[in-house]
Amino acid sequence: QGDDSISILSSGDGSALLISSGDQYDSVDVAGTGQASVTRIATDAGNDEVTVSTTGLGSGMAIDAGIGNDVTTLISTGATSVTTIAMTDGDDVANVRSIAAGSVVDVSSGSGNDTINITSTANGTLLDPTGDQSGNLDGLLGDICVAGDDHVSPGPSVDNVDGRQTDGDIVSVSASVEQGDVLNVSDASSVAANTYQIDATTLQRTAVGATGVITYETVEAVNLVTGSGDDTVAIQSTPDATDFTINTGAGAETIDIQSTGVGSLVSIQTGVGNDDVTVQTTGTSSIVSVQLSDGTDTLSINSLGDQSGIKAETGAGADQVNLNQESTLPTRTGTAIINIDAGAGTDTFDVDEVFLMTVVDLNGGQDNDTFNLVADGSDSTGYLGRLNDDPTTNPTNDAIAATRQLYIDGGANGAATTTVQQGVSLTAPPNQQPIEGSVAGVPVGDTVNLDAGSATTPLDFRYAITGPSAGVLATTTPSDPRAVVGNEVFETNAIERINVISGSADDLMTVSSSLPFDITQTGQRVSFDGGAGTDKFEVLGTAGDDQITIGNLAGVNEPFEVGGVEYLRIEGNAGDDQLVNRTSITSVINGLGGSDTMLGGSGQDLLTGGAGIDFLFGRGGNDVLFTDQDLGNDTPLIEDDEIIDGGSETSIPTGDVCVQLGLDEIRNCELLSDGGGNKDVLTWLRAILVDPGEIAFLPLHPVLDPFVPAFPIPVAELGVTEPSKLPLSALDSNDPVDLLAGGESEAPPVDPVDNGATSAPYAWTDSIIQLMSSADPMDTNRDGKVSPLDALFVINQLALQRPSAESKLAWTQQMLRYSADVNRNGTIEPRDALNVINYLSKTDMSKSASAEQPFAAAQSEGWAQSVDHIFKDPEREDAWITEQSVGSGELF
Repeated sequence: QGDDSISILSSGDGSALLISSGDQYDSVDVAGTGQASVTRIATDAGNDEVTVSTTGLGSGMAIDAGIGNDVTTLISTGATSVTTIAMTDGDDVANVRSIAAGSVVDVSSGSGNDTINITSTANGTLLDPTGDQSGNLDGLLGDICVAGDDHVSPGPSVDNVDGRQTDGDIVSVSASVEQGDVLNVSDASSVAANTYQIDATTLQRTAVGATGVITYETVEAVNLVTGSGDDTVAIQSTPDATDFTINTGAGAETIDIQSTGVGSLVSIQTGVGNDDVTVQTTGTSSIVSVQLSDGTDTLSINSLGDQSGIKAETGAGADQVNLNQESTLPTRTGTAIINIDAGAGTDTFDVDEVFLMTVVDLNGGQDNDTFNLVADGSDSTGYLGRLNDDPTTNPTNDAIAATRQLYIDGGANGAATTTVQQGVSLTAPPNQQPIEGSVAGVPVGDTVNLDAGSATTPLDFRYAITGPSAGVLATTTPSDPRAVVGNEVFETNAIERINVISGSADDLMTVSSSLPFDITQTGQRVSFDGGAGTDKFEVLGTAGDDQITIGNLAGVNEPFEVGGVEYLRIEGNAGDDQLVNRTSITSVINGLGGSDTMLGGSGQDLLTGGAGIDFLFGRGGNDVLFTDQDLGNDTPLIEDDEIIDGGSETSIPTGDVCVQLGLDEIRNCELLSDGGGNKDVLTWLRAILVDPGEIAFLPLHPVLDPFVPAFPIPVAELGVTEPSKLPLSALDSNDPVDLLAGGESEAPPVDPVDNGATSAPYAWTDSIIQLMSSADPMDTNRDGKVSPLDALFVINQLALQRPSAESKLAWTQQMLRYSADVNRNGTIEPRDALNVINYLSKTDMSKSASAEQPFAAAQSEGWAQSVDHIFKDPEREDAWITEQSVGSGELF
């Protein structure tokens, strides 16, 4: 017993040497052993220190550190040798610097919280168990096995990932791992481009210079430091319930994580360089943390485990973040979370899937960032594939679809600004001409691009601006009346541009706001590319003074931009609004309350001023302007001193149609319902005057027909089925909404349901009857004359009438069905077409009778000619619905 100091310079070849130092603090220093020798060192109790400089060729050495906190350092071994280090009770330290080729080292840490260091500079002490980790693994040519054995945990290591479902609504997942034995492996001083292979039990540098295999088990923490070259780290898996840290240092690193252990903590920290990190998936209830230093880095996430979390900071630089499609349908029983902060730089996020049962929180950080979302088609309910759908069910089960949650925060902006065309004002009297305004210094900011171009079913997008540069985009199932509750696609904060690309069906996008529309207040520009199909873009104004300007995707910047859209709709609501169409798209602009200034585009526009002193300018195209009425309502709201200016027309007669009731300024009108205003010279010279009330909504005048598809008022999103800035609501909220500004809130008509009957009556709404009652019932196609084409129109509508349990019709389709119901009995039937044919035959008969042809012969010949005109005229073949499009092709 006592504090012993033992030094061995060498042992003989083939010798056997036993050293037992006894209790207390002992120091044993072995300079070398002989070839094929056997050496055993037992230090017994006490805080002992054993240092072995080398061992002999083919030799064996066993080091038994007794009770106490011991330090064992193995500097090198002889080739084909075997060394065992057994650390029993106590918080021990084992340092291994090199192992010769063909040799094996076995380290068993025993009970206590032990530290094992493997590197060329390993020198851990009791005061500093980790020691110098600046070495490399070049001398680790043999294999080493490390067993942590028992430990006494001082408490858990805990990490968590937070995710925003919406502002102030944060969810979190966490994992905790017991602290205990630690394995440190460092290749820090290596400058080569190395490759490291890791799985749940082994770690090895496989290239450039391959090392021996490090096999480990029952250690609570593993720390790997790679070199300064362009390294590759391939992680097949990590141990369960283990804290695994990888620090790659400088260099362009490639890190691939196939999976991680259940309940594990994994931390990836890279140095300066252009790094590429891919996470294939993670273990259940695990946490993966990725910290990328400055550089142009790429982070890709393909999936993650049940109730697990991934958090990442990509550092400064133009980074690329990818959320890829999951290759297989996941099984998650609880929420998983992804939180990514891209830091400074113009970063790009490509999101191909928002994973099921996952909250995804993306933060662009400083500078102007881009977030690209790509939908994988759409389902029959209008949900976007892999973004907000249920992949297990079609139609979508919203309860499952709502578990895909995406929050996008653009972060701080870069310095770039732009000028935005917005609003319209008037020059001073007496000319009072419209002048479009502009706002300079608008931040270019961060952009979200949603590409749903692969969708083939109708889509109903709603975007609600909820605050400055913030909003919620949702989809609803297309229906009539339109739903007011949908499923969120994403929520934005600090985003300055929203771009939506739609698919090949008939799509619709409606924008509403909790702030007055003004780029200086909303801070967001919104665009919609409708693609193929008949698409409509709508803006629903607020009670404030809105400045709503819609322009084309190409050219100057506007707050709202469109392409591939056939109809525009603007609802001003209360306030003194400035409403502008800068496109050639057919538009309906309804000012409603307040003193509004309205400016049409170069195509056809319908402008209705409503209450207040309004200023209406049709600009190009054949426009229709009402100064003193709301859309769809013939109740006069008379104000004097308004301006109604048709602008330039496309064609005469008709041209621009102006309807006014007060003492107003009337300009450039070709058809005028004159209420006594002051007319300019052009209007005096060529305007056709009609009686007040002739051009009306009820019944609908034919000049309003081109605008009917845009009549229904925009419907805002009132709630979504997952947490957001909008109210959390149940999906089955199909409360009827007004179809017209002045109109109704009754249920729409439905298609007949096939119950064995040959036909069923339609429940025509009062507004449909009123709107259509002005037309001659025989003029079914509303072209202003009765001809064989009207019978053909009925036949086509009859062919399209197929039993459908889905039952809800678009408002414009209701009007088509009503037109085809010639005898107004609520049923579309062959008799309606025969009524038109009979009408035409009587017309022909009356002509023949004037030539003294017998009545019966005239009637028969006229009827036959009418039928032949419809069924035999080759020029009418293009007007028929083909058998393929109808089904059976049987019309009667």
